[in-house]
Amino acid sequence: MSRSQQLTLEQIRQDVRILDDELNGYWNLGKNMILGWCPMDAGVQVLVVPHYFLPDIASQRFHMLYGRREMTPRQFERYAVMFNTTGVSINLPHVDWQEPTLARAIEPVLHRYSVTRTEFRAGILFDIVDLASATAVEQVTLFNSLSYSVNVAQSRLKQAGIEVDLARASTPTGLMAWNRQEGLRADVNLYCLMSLALAENALARTKGDRHTAPELRASFDIAHTYDYHQPQGLSPTIQSCITGELTRRLNVMRGAAMPGQILIGHFARPNSDQPVEPNVLYKMTDVARFLALADHRLSQLKNLELSGDRITAIKAYLTGEQVESGMFSIKQYTVTSDFGSQATVFNAKVNIERGTAKPVYLGRQNKELDGYGFEARPFDIAQPPRDFIVRLSEAAA
Repeated sequence: MSRSQQLTLEQIRQDVRILDDELNGYWNLGKNMILGWCPMDAGVQVLVVPHYFLPDIASQRFHMLYGRREMTPRQFERYAVMFNTTGVSINLPHVDWQEPTLARAIEPVLHRYSVTRTEFRAGILFDIVDLASATAVEQVTLFNSLSYSVNVAQSRLKQAGIEVDLARASTPTGLMAWNRQEGLRADVNLYCLMSLALAENALARTKGDRHTAPELRASFDIAHTYDYHQPQGLSPTIQSCITGELTRRLNVMRGAAMPGQILIGHFARPNSDQPVEPNVLYKMTDVARFLALADHRLSQLKNLELSGDRITAIKAYLTGEQVESGMFSIKQYTVTSDFGSQATVFNAKVNIERGTAKPVYLGRQNKELDGYGFEARPFDIAQPPRDFIVRLSEAAA
């Protein structure tokens, strides 16, 4: 197809529908996964391998699970030999590889039938305190109230010009949420969303029946995840699920958090607003600097309305002990789950100012953690975060 005959949107959609139908057959009810694809004159070549290869790929060839799945012919041939397959060819009626829109439309379809690793993803876990003691109807009410608080937070950020592409997954006692967007800015935005959701929930509890607005504990962390799509009927869902180090650490924190507490994981992430790339040197942002960025972003949110109140100021910080007048250290804690898994965490606070009304304080004060059973030690905020190199050289081969 010549450049004078560029693909129309309807032609691209037709190609995508055909590709999706063909991939569904090769996916074979979840038996197989798609590792990559390569353009060819009449369509695409697709690398299909059984799912049982995933543990080996994740441990030995994890670069194959990152980012875009388009391969060069040389890469495709090498990986086909590695997995003892020839790949499969799928013909498409409208092909013009000089048109980048086609490749961009193909990638999301491939990802539905694959597993994708994200090295740095932020996530929140909201947990409803004493949910088991509520009746079934009360539990539904509490879940709906939590969902509403998250919706309000996302809406208020959008009104302020801050977009969060929020994904959610229900848990037995709450809600896990993460930002589909990647990068430092996206992660800071998610922290702001958590703060606003907790504020909306707390204000609702001060004004109504506490049996209809849940008491919460919350955890926030940044770590690697694997994105995958569960079957719905006989096809993968459009929305992805996540698992990995992030979900493990969030669950450890959930089990260790006191009612009303906000725990933040010990992380450092690249100081970049883009997804990490192979063989790139990044300056790192640690948790203390991350909270400073989040606090600055929250301070820029003016004239917000939450639960009928006008919010005049929001302050977010990590707790510690006073070291001199007006100066505080930051404490880090080691917590252990019932199953023996450990995580290093920080205790966080969010203060909500409401003009002349009484402020709302979220989280636990440092003095409330004395004798709680954490292993505590100071966090050295003077130590600069280390540089980080993403070593995925084979991904660019």
